[in-house]
Amino acid sequence: MAIKGKSRTKSKPKQVARAPRHEPVVVKPPLPMRRWVQVTAGVLLGALAVMVVIWATNNLRQEKADKAAAAAAHTAAANKLTAGQAWKGAVEGAIARVGTVDPNLTPVIFKSMNAAIDQMVKDNTVPGPAVTIFKQGASSAQASVKALTNFDLTGTIKDQGFDVAEAEYFTESRDRLVAALTTYQRAAEAALLAANATPQERKALAAQADNLRSDANTQFQTAWAVYQSALGAAGIAPKPPTAPGG
Repeated sequence: MAIKGKSRTKSKPKQVARAPRHEPVVVKPPLPMRRWVQVTAGVLLGALAVMVVIWATNNLRQEKADKAAAAAAHTAAANKLTAGQAWKGAVEGAIARVGTVDPNLTPVIFKSMNAAIDQMVKDNTVPGPAVTIFKQGASSAQASVKALTNFDLTGTIKDQGFDVAEAEYFTESRDRLVAALTTYQRAAEAALLAANATPQERKALAAQADNLRSDANTQFQTAWAVYQSALGAAGIAPKPPTAPGG
């Protein structure tokens, strides 16, 4: 009898490990070609473009604003000059009634009247033409006051580019000139009374006329200085006035 041996399972042959698979190697594109770089560059370029547009727009706006401001300033200067020349004509016309206007000097006004008052104060005598001089002086002063008062100064300087201080020069110069000329008128009227009075009464009346005339001279000096400031505000460059005449 054959002896049966233990049955053996045949071992399976060992599998040989496969060679590693060759996967495709991803080659990174150059830095400028990478997506995130392109996106970032696009954003930056877009922002830069916006900034350039804004800068250019602002420059154009500023240039336009500068041109508009320059044009407005030129117009205002022209308007102020026109208003100043109108007031200058009114003042010089009024002053020409009572004296001589010189562009380089403070006007000499009421020259004959002042001389007649001086003589009455000095020796209590009346110059020959004194009565006529005093009547004419009072009448001329009144006419000058009326001319300045009737001039539409407010309408002339309104909305012409003057600031508050500059406009004040005009109104103050008018008020002071009117006040000075009114005082001259009172001086002429007092002098006329003195000329027609007795020698005993004349001395006191002549002294009164002299005091009024002195006050008027002081008032006119201040008024003329303010008037020069008004001309300066209008762009009319006056020369510094000398001491006032009168």
